[in-house]
Formats: sequence, structure tokens, C-alpha cells
Amino acid sequence: MWTGNCRIWMEGKDKCKIELVNEDGTLFAASAFKDLNYDKYVQRCVDSSRFFALVLVNENTSQKAMVGVHFPERNDSFDFIQAMNDYVKHSKIANGTDDSQKSLFSSSTAQDFSLKQGEKMTLNIKGVSNESGAAPKKGFGGGLKKLAPPPSQALGAPSSGSLFGAVSQPQ
Repeated sequence: MWTGNCRIWMEGKDKCKIELVNEDGTLFAASAFKDLNYDKYVQRCVDSSRFFALVLVNENTSQKAMVGVHFPERNDSFDFIQAMNDYVKHSKIANGTDDSQKSLFSSSTAQDFSLKQGEKMTLNIKGVSNESGAAPKKGFGGGLKKLAPPPSQALGAPSSGSLFGAVSQPQ
């Protein structure tokens, strides 16, 4: 059984690379693909979120091999799938085919909410009055009352300074 690390990155605008790396840093296996539908290359296990089947494709010979991958923690498998989803997202943005970004910034729905020259805005806030442009009152902001000081220690109780580092020993 092989144990190692998995690296995923995007190369160029549309190529995803997955590498399985030995614990000493040497390459064990690698795969690269340009398909945004990565389900052909990364197949999830039906009954577990931590198991996957990777289709490894040799870039030079186009040979394929299917390898089972198990992540010991669910967080690791989540990060793996999230990296694959990020590849799809960034690839769509790089190629200009991401419709979600276009709809957010389309100029047809943009409205101009800026104030025109000389236009003023007045805000009426309930409970706050500012008659005839008088300066607001200075004081403790936020409408909070000052808190009372903490109660003093009872007489005869040791101060906190004398308790520092004190340990009681069982008898």
C-alpha cells in the first residue's frame, strides 16, 4: 500500500494537474487533463466521502491507469474536491465562459445612485435631534451607562498576588 501526498494545481488557463508524491518528495504518479467535467478523471465513492478513484493519464503516451485514493480525514477529502471545483471556476474565468461573473457586473442592470451636483441628503433618525445645525452633544457615546466598579474583596481573603503559583498538597 502506498502512502504519500496529493498536489493539485492549474497550469496555464485550462489544464489541471494532479500529482501523487511520495513522502520523500519524489513523484509517484501524475495526471493532467483539460476537461472541465472532472468526473471522468476523479470518481467519488458512492458510500464514503473519503474514497476516490483517480484516472491517471500519461501526457506522453496517453496511457491510463485507475488508482484508488483514500484520505484519512474528511477535511482532506473536502479540500481535494474543493481544489477540483476551484480549477473549474478559475478555468471558466480565465477563458471568459463564467456566466455567474458576467451577470453580477452586467451594464444593463447597473443604476447610478450617485448624488447630483448640489443635491443634499437628509437622514431623520428617531430619537436624535439636531436643532438648527447645533453641534451634537459630547459625552459617553452609544447611550450606555457607566458600569459600577467590581465589589471589593472580603476582609481576610488572601490577595490574588499571594495565590500565584500556590499549590495545595494532599495530606
